[in-house]
Amino acid sequence: MRSAAASHFPPIIFRGGRKRLWSKSDRTVLENRPEERVRLRFIDYLTLEAELPGSRVGREVPIPGSISQGGPGVRRADIVLYSDRFDPMLLVECKAEGVPLSRSVAEQTAQYNRQLEARWLCLTNARQDYWFEVSSRSVVQLDSPPFDPGKSSGLNFADPVYWNERGFIGSRSGSALAASITSVLQQLFRNSSAHYLEIPSPAPGIFPWHYYRLDSLENGEDLAFSFLADATGSTLVSAILNSGSERGMILLPLESDAESAFTGLRVTSEGAQKMDGVDAGRRLADKLNQYGDAGTELPLFIESLRQLFQKKM
Repeated sequence: MRSAAASHFPPIIFRGGRKRLWSKSDRTVLENRPEERVRLRFIDYLTLEAELPGSRVGREVPIPGSISQGGPGVRRADIVLYSDRFDPMLLVECKAEGVPLSRSVAEQTAQYNRQLEARWLCLTNARQDYWFEVSSRSVVQLDSPPFDPGKSSGLNFADPVYWNERGFIGSRSGSALAASITSVLQQLFRNSSAHYLEIPSPAPGIFPWHYYRLDSLENGEDLAFSFLADATGSTLVSAILNSGSERGMILLPLESDAESAFTGLRVTSEGAQKMDGVDAGRRLADKLNQYGDAGTELPLFIESLRQLFQKKM
């Protein structure tokens, strides 16, 4: 089944001029690693959508009596959810987003659960989930997660704070722009899977590694785009266009002020070039506000992004 974590994203924090992952439950700064992103996305599902207490969610929990095959130390479960009596009730095995959930993953999870004795098991890569209920007599695969969505489930996605904490909206963006971007983001990822793209930093303070919406255009081109915060708290739009053998990326600020000297960047196979993209960014921001007022016209915004690649700025 489609993963319960598919519409969730890992919290982001900037520390020491770097973009890092942030575990809210234990207030830990983490390196950007594939399985770590999946763990945080799934914890987001448990705490925000299923509305289970974060105090009962353990990350990288030691398995009693187990020895790691990779060296000294014990094996660890990716996520364990505890009951109100702090007995293990759910064991979650996380794999990176591009890693298949194979039989060996299931066998590893079952082996861990011989020690934990959780009632439910879940295998996830944040794209697909397999859920199981375990009893003394059998293991039954489930058609849906065993947790009902909370009463306020979904409201977090309409709050710009949610997207700010996950690196989509900068902390210094105005409330009107933040609300418009939030409206677009809900449309981007409501029924479409987010794709993580590992993109190296093209300039100081700019970190394009992020979750993107991918679209195949009618003319055979492929467009990936998203919104992302930079280290100064500004919000950028990041767009990548694949057209045959050509590939290019454009990064534009949606707002400009004295605290940010970044005016835009165009990246091609020939390297990165600075752009005077402030006016173009403002026009995109104006369109976002217009679309937000009228119930965002996502195809029109996508076309506006595509046209940027045809212009010289």
